[in-house]
Amino acid sequence: MMKALIPFAALMALAACSSPTLYTAEAPVPLDQRASIAFSTVEVAELSLPRYASGPDIYSEGAGGALTAMSGVNWADDPAPAMTASLVQVLTGMTGARIAAEPWPFRSFPQVRVEVRVTTMVARENAGFVMIGQYYIAGQEDGLRERARPFAVQIPMRDGYDAADIAAARGLAVAELGRQIIAGGLS
Repeated sequence: MMKALIPFAALMALAACSSPTLYTAEAPVPLDQRASIAFSTVEVAELSLPRYASGPDIYSEGAGGALTAMSGVNWADDPAPAMTASLVQVLTGMTGARIAAEPWPFRSFPQVRVEVRVTTMVARENAGFVMIGQYYIAGQEDGLRERARPFAVQIPMRDGYDAADIAAARGLAVAELGRQIIAGGLS
């Protein structure tokens, strides 16, 4: 019996050593920064991310522009739905409006739909965390003005940043994106 447990114990020890460290990215909800918007109901589509940013790996970009997956670390959640949920929390916290991620969970239809397409999302060696793309506000009713706006968010990070710094910066970037969407698209 003891001989059978030794290989099992060795396998468990090896598995424990190879498990990546997981990181979440919480977007701080700026409850002290209330904003009025022109709509009472808003649906947020799942964020569209570049391929390298949509998987479990956490990437950084070197001086030459090459993307490198950080060793031994991963995102704890699927980035697109996690960032969508964070954006909904930021928009709801700042506006008090009824805002939900797709699929719309309420019986009545939302007045507008927000779609965000991120084209760049990476920690850069000398530029901090960068998130660039475009967002769209689509009216569900006739007469509502539809909008398309580019966005660029840059969150400073310390030299020698690590995965925890990237996770914190991603959360701050989503909060800033929420502010930009409120100011440029929903107001």
